[in-house]
Amino acid sequence: MIRSALLRFLPLIFLPLVGCAASKPAPAVLTISPNPQQTIMGWGIYPCTIQNARANSELYTLWKRPNAARLIWRDLNPTYWRSEILPASYNAKRDDGSLDAKYLDESLVRQIELARSFGKTYYMLSVWSPPAPFKSPPTTLGTDPKTKRTAVLRPEREGDYCRYIVRVLKHLQTKRLPLPFALGVQNEPNYAPELWNGTRLSPAQWRRLTIEMRAVLDKNGFKNIQLIGPEGGSYRDSVEFVGGTNAPALNDPRFAQALGGFAFHGYTVLSKHQPDSDNLREVALKMHNAGKPVWQSEWSIPSDKPDPLDHVLQTAQRLGRETAFIPCNYWSWWQGYYPRHPKGEVLITGKDDGNLHISKTYYFLQCLWKNAPAGSIVHRVESSDKQLSGFDAERVQCVAFESARRQTMMLVNPTNAVKTIQLRGLKGAMTTPYLTDKTRDMVRQTPFAIADGAANWTLPPRSVCVIVS
Repeated sequence: MIRSALLRFLPLIFLPLVGCAASKPAPAVLTISPNPQQTIMGWGIYPCTIQNARANSELYTLWKRPNAARLIWRDLNPTYWRSEILPASYNAKRDDGSLDAKYLDESLVRQIELARSFGKTYYMLSVWSPPAPFKSPPTTLGTDPKTKRTAVLRPEREGDYCRYIVRVLKHLQTKRLPLPFALGVQNEPNYAPELWNGTRLSPAQWRRLTIEMRAVLDKNGFKNIQLIGPEGGSYRDSVEFVGGTNAPALNDPRFAQALGGFAFHGYTVLSKHQPDSDNLREVALKMHNAGKPVWQSEWSIPSDKPDPLDHVLQTAQRLGRETAFIPCNYWSWWQGYYPRHPKGEVLITGKDDGNLHISKTYYFLQCLWKNAPAGSIVHRVESSDKQLSGFDAERVQCVAFESARRQTMMLVNPTNAVKTIQLRGLKGAMTTPYLTDKTRDMVRQTPFAIADGAANWTLPPRSVCVIVS
């Protein structure tokens, strides 16, 4: 009697357990596509300002900050770095084409020498503003603070401007310094700020200036320096400077020959329901078809006090978008070091060189750049989970990079839920995850085995993972 009662009761005991097992969701399947997208040619950074005509300038540069310099150039180990030709390098008082050699030596020359001491000689230059005499009104700022007029490059001084750039390059040669491998003739030509250097160029003037700069560089023996641009402040601006989605500017053979690479800045944040990302992708593909590399030459998260975890999650998703959806070959961060504020545009802060604050984003970029070096091939990741997208106009949570030595996946879980996933298309026998979440910064996790190209993994809530095979 008791035995028969137990037999009747046992199914009731196990029923909830069976029900839980049956309702457990299947893991999300993430499959690395075997088809290559494009090659990552370099990871870059603007290390710091080189302005030396400001109060306490030594706080803002890296000349006397060995710990910050080591963190940027050696430990982060960018493929290339970005700097600027400051307008004060020109002798504006004489306005006879001569340089202010002392100022140039104490700004750009000093930065190149410091970078070279770390073995970093691969760099690009941009110009925030031509010298004031070349502009109307004659100010290096984007907008004249007195008249509130937008500052533009005077057409009749375009030739003087090109020759000024050549004199700067020749000055670097006399110092036996490496030359830049790329040059942007105007940083963000769509933007004319009141508070810092800038110049507004129309798309037509930017294209004309690019053609003339190419001719002047070639004439003076600088054929190896490629011109890139327009480096517009947003996706939309960059697209407009080449004439729109179809990039009709490339139909001009002189411009097509002059432009070495198409460059944009990644400050467009909200683009899910706008055409900006789709249009930029089309332009990028046209540039690839024309044999021109695509650069994302500047991006950060401008915010006064971003949550550190939000910051790294957003950075990873934007990087995923600009490598998987918008096929750029170069990806750059702005900026490396600044002493006094915690804004999201800076990786390392602190006035005390012995007590620097290193952001969570720094550790993520350091891990990814090390394990997906220049020369890595980008592969999309097909996903069965809509929250873990491998191809999206706004954010990409999973992308793969493959080099001669290793295969690396970037995975982002932006949700508040644990994500159980099955990875497919892996190579090798073992893979090692590195994890960032609220309390960890690219901490090495226990390696796990790969069987027939597949392995299971669990992504914690709100985390970024770099998995290296």
